[in-house]
Amino acid sequence: PNAGTLKLFQGRLHTQTAILVNQLDKTPGRKVWFNYRDTRLTYEKSYLARLNYVHQNAVKHKLVPVAHQWPISGPGVPQRGLSEQPLPPW
Repeated sequence: PNAGTLKLFQGRLHTQTAILVNQLDKTPGRKVWFNYRDTRLTYEKSYLARLNYVHQNAVKHKLVPVAHQWPISGPGVPQRGLSEQPLPPW
């Protein structure tokens, strides 16, 4: 594989998964994938900023009031143990 085939694979994956998710949600044409990029993080500050973004994302979208309450990822997972948690109802 090279960068060209990876880009093609990623494009097809995004198209097919977006169609499937929109069929499940009955929302044809809705944009599913946003601002995807793959970068190599070389600075600790960049890594910590991305980690914080991931942890706070469920809060931002009002799925939980605080990040550690999100059941499948985030800062509370090491405290609870991921295998003990039920999946979200969606």
